[in-house]
Amino acid sequence: MIQLKVKEFVNSKKKIYVYGTGKRGRGVRAYIKHYLREIDGWLVSDGRKTADVIDGVPVYECSSLQCNEEDGVIIGVSKEFYEDVVEQILANSSIKNVCFTDREYDLGRAIYYLEKNN
Repeated sequence: MIQLKVKEFVNSKKKIYVYGTGKRGRGVRAYIKHYLREIDGWLVSDGRKTADVIDGVPVYECSSLQCNEEDGVIIGVSKEFYEDVVEQILANSSIKNVCFTDREYDLGRAIYYLEKNN
């Protein structure tokens, strides 16, 4: 079910960024690259950028990313970091389209945060 959600999300967006460069983020990127296409960039929290490029894909700090309505961000971090990620996304008013990959996360709560602050 999560795979179908990710496929639909990726196919509906012009550019795709994966938030997180750790094990889960790299797994999300591998899945997207294998089944769909290459991602357009990695997204990391402000102050956490350790490289300009990872595996041939550019890395952006959240506050520097300029998205439009056709772009999307897929969250590729462990659920214990979701609250911090939502805060980072809220601080960047250009990020409007977000896809979470953990079925255990309360999506209603995340959507509430995003809608409330956008």
